[in-house]
Amino acid sequence: MNDRVKSIHWSFEADADLSEIFEYYLKHAPDNASKNILDLISETEKIVFTKQWQVDEFDSTCRRIIIKRKFRVVYKIIDDVILITAVYPTKKNPEYFRKSKQ
Repeated sequence: MNDRVKSIHWSFEADADLSEIFEYYLKHAPDNASKNILDLISETEKIVFTKQWQVDEFDSTCRRIIIKRKFRVVYKIIDDVILITAVYPTKKNPEYFRKSKQ
């Protein structure tokens, strides 16, 4: 079975997460705000295989990438497509994060 990724898509929720992270950086580290968001996006674009990263320990229906030890990017596999479902700081409690987004 070929498990190569054909495309990567961002959910509306994950896109909103990026916006929230960007707003945070604009307030606290404006010189690095754009670079940090671009780094998050470019790292996710390096996914080549659908099962390249670990199963998420908080949601076993997803896989996750840890980027720069600061962010958890969570994704679902739909056939050979990756759907990014959430992006949040690794220091945040995932259970609280998911409830606060609903």
